[in-house]
Amino acid sequence: MAERSSSSEQLKFALDILRRIPRQSSKSARDIHSELLNAGWNKSYRTVQRTLSDLVDEFGIICDERSKPFGYRWHPDSKGFSMSELSPQESLMLRLSEEYLQGLLPPQLLKSMKGFFERSRNRLIDPTDKAVELEKQWLNKVLMISERQPLIPPDIDKEVFELITEALYENRRLKLQYENAEGKTSEMEVMPLGLVQQGLRFYMVCRYLGSDKEYSLAVHRIKSVTSTTLKFETPKEFKLKKYADDGRFSFGSGVKVKVKFIVDKKAGNHLSETPLSRDQVINDLLNETIEVSATVVDSILLDKFVYSFGKSLKSFEKSSI
Repeated sequence: MAERSSSSEQLKFALDILRRIPRQSSKSARDIHSELLNAGWNKSYRTVQRTLSDLVDEFGIICDERSKPFGYRWHPDSKGFSMSELSPQESLMLRLSEEYLQGLLPPQLLKSMKGFFERSRNRLIDPTDKAVELEKQWLNKVLMISERQPLIPPDIDKEVFELITEALYENRRLKLQYENAEGKTSEMEVMPLGLVQQGLRFYMVCRYLGSDKEYSLAVHRIKSVTSTTLKFETPKEFKLKKYADDGRFSFGSGVKVKVKFIVDKKAGNHLSETPLSRDQVINDLLNETIEVSATVVDSILLDKFVYSFGKSLKSFEKSSI
């Protein structure tokens, strides 16, 4: 059956193709078709070829026919299409997003964004555009570092990670083989509800079938995954942010307590800049010590933090609220 579309849809389709044509390198019709499919366009490969042929005639686009598959790119002298242009600031944001967020984006979205990431890279290395020099330098002026001893991230199977993110994106159940910290392997079927990155580790928040509780599974301990076609409704009462705020990734159970501890002023004074909670109070005491009180979620991570003051810690108490 022939594809039908309104004039408005045809225009949007053509514009999306134009936005995906690179200026520096070339891109085949097959690559563009793949990106469009991942972006949600239900169009045939032949339709993409036909539209590209029309666009070549109307815009400054080169079709390299020296070898197959043919490659498409903007003519060097062409100003291109205004919607396909990225400002230096937009290019910078895309480069930073690609570098720091790619582990949290669904594979389909990453594939759909491939053309935009390529353009952002080309935009920041364009030797003819002096305006991008400061933005290009900025990439070497910003860095994310950890407060802890640097460690090598655990190995995560690429196929496992993609299947998890795809199922999470599409609300599909997963069958998986999981190895816990003690080395015991078990098989289970789960409903993936969230993906969280904590430091170097990724955790999948899920519910086992038949359970109304959430669990966090370390992604690097998932040995194999089978994606099912069975979909599920995300529990209305579940909120990933609340799950995290309840201290679930700090080995807590969501119970809040009032903490009070006395520590040497020199060791604990940084808490005046980065407080434990909104209601934190710091009082100066004798002998260059301070008393810190705050309402926080009780957890093993909290205890480790307070006891990390070592000999500077004078007292520590917790009370239920």
